[in-house]
Amino acid sequence: RHCPIFFTLGGCPNDRCGMQSLMFVTDDERQVDFWWVKPQKSNPANLAKETLSLHNHGRHKNNPGMSKPFYQPLAELFQQGTVVGEWRFGLQVVGIGSVVSTWRAFIEHVTKEPAEKLYVHFLWEEDWTLDPFAQSKFVRGKIVYQKDL
Repeated sequence: RHCPIFFTLGGCPNDRCGMQSLMFVTDDERQVDFWWVKPQKSNPANLAKETLSLHNHGRHKNNPGMSKPFYQPLAELFQQGTVVGEWRFGLQVVGIGSVVSTWRAFIEHVTKEPAEKLYVHFLWEEDWTLDPFAQSKFVRGKIVYQKDL
């Protein structure tokens, strides 16, 4: 069973596939995976519900394909609880009891006292390095988060 933890938006705006989003999910073993969530072909304003599950083949194929190596490091930050600079990335079970509990991805400012967790809803990508051979690579955008649960 996979639980959505956050989405990335803006990473694949083009005429061929519409405005799709990457959905990052985790399972009970804290393994983070991700795949494309797409609009309906016949009605692009609506979600293709079939893409809420991973499909490696067929009509609703939505695996990350060639995008996987670019987004895998992001998944690993949360999965491994990595600290980068002053920020810790991680996963936390939240909720009351086993029936209501769910996973949330967070970013925590570790040098701030008291440490404050920012629960991620989505990452909006606005600009990124286009040249794969550039010495300095970047992704620029916004993080939409919730401070309190």
